[in-house]
Amino acid sequence: MMKKKIFIFLNKTSLAHTQTLNYKFLKLLTKNNHVTIISSYNLNKSQLLKQLDLKIIKIKDCKPKNFIKRSIYSFLKSVKLHTTINFNKNITLKDFKLILLKLQWKRNKLKSIVYIPLWLLVHNLLKISIFAKIYRKFEIIYFSNKDLEILLLKNKPDLVVTTSPGWWEDDNFFLYSSNKLKIKSVCIVLSWDQPTGMGFMPALCSKYLVWSKKVKEDLIKFHGILKKNIHVVGALHWDHYFFKQRIKRKKHKQVLICLKSPTRTRHLKILDMLKQIINQNYHFKIHFLVRPHPIYFSKRYYSLLEDFKKMSSEENNIISVQNLWGRYNFKTKDFIEKSVNLNFLIDREITFRNISKKNILSSNLIINFFSTYSVEASILKVPIINYIHDEKMKSLSDLNDKKNLYMDYRQNHVQRIIQNIETAKSLNQLVKMINIYLLNSKRNNIKMQKFFKNETNLKGESIKNIYKYLTNF
Repeated sequence: MMKKKIFIFLNKTSLAHTQTLNYKFLKLLTKNNHVTIISSYNLNKSQLLKQLDLKIIKIKDCKPKNFIKRSIYSFLKSVKLHTTINFNKNITLKDFKLILLKLQWKRNKLKSIVYIPLWLLVHNLLKISIFAKIYRKFEIIYFSNKDLEILLLKNKPDLVVTTSPGWWEDDNFFLYSSNKLKIKSVCIVLSWDQPTGMGFMPALCSKYLVWSKKVKEDLIKFHGILKKNIHVVGALHWDHYFFKQRIKRKKHKQVLICLKSPTRTRHLKILDMLKQIINQNYHFKIHFLVRPHPIYFSKRYYSLLEDFKKMSSEENNIISVQNLWGRYNFKTKDFIEKSVNLNFLIDREITFRNISKKNILSSNLIINFFSTYSVEASILKVPIINYIHDEKMKSLSDLNDKKNLYMDYRQNHVQRIIQNIETAKSLNQLVKMINIYLLNSKRNNIKMQKFFKNETNLKGESIKNIYKYLTNF
């Protein structure tokens, strides 16, 4: 069998790099294929990638440089992010749209007289399949990038792989060029909330690889993707969770708290919430293990980690802060604006995942805020509850931004969580739930098992599944 030329295009998110540049996956894929990684970051310093037989190409920024074209692009991007078919059933985007247009009106009432009606016109037209088809052709012609087109013409790949159907920059520009040249494309959808939370697909792919049957249903319902073009393969970065591992639990009951991003909940609010949790009187002495959101390990937020490390409990509970990448003393040069340096993340991804698995398994209970830890806990059969510490809003019109857990509570993918995993809506409820689950860890086993079956591919083996699919496609 002839070796295929496969181009893996990575958008500007760290998620695309850390999940896709998986050593086991790339080792398998490069055995029978010529693999090229394309990124706007300099990945040549990655020690992991140096071990593999692949090519790395660094590209320039793909956004339109012309001011008028850039302004049109920015406007259309705003509309697309808040539009899908069956829009009235997409509560996530309906809420996002309401907040966006409210803020637009507040910022500039005069401009909004023209802006909002035009925005709504395009928004409503994109829900119509014939117009959506014409619109995608317009984007290919108007926004395609000549440099990317030249790159593809020069290398002639048999297959291109992206991690979104144009939801993220620069996936869209790359797909405009590959679609124009009629090159087959496969999209590996990286998360369970993207089909409902990322809006209109600027470019269509030949095939889509997804985590679970629920994500598949969302692609069909909100994007009109044909069933035959979507394949359930599992989450590329979670295979290690399916390998059995015994962890000896500590003497004290351990409760893992997975914090939200300080971009979504203000840091001082997170700090206040933690103080309240650790200073309650529980049936047991508890070791609270705090897992900071990864964005705390960035230029902007790293200094704030000290606030967590200084905390102590008035009730003789223990608190410690998890270092997501093990024993490593970070320096300023290790960070970029929103994360740790990408080469560091790629090289230490296995360490990151193993630490995460160890901390879940060593915990008697997890306190979560509707993140993917709900799925991870269900794979490892560890009890988990969600907690809303925000004040309940009377209506969405009271909000000036998206920073409210009751807004998260309404989202489409979160509905699947709350149907199967208990949610505490007050501190008193949370304390009761912690005590109950520490006494009876099997309290919610049946629903957790149902959740696991719906949100994963059951066996793991996603690396093998994706490798086989890309090789045989």
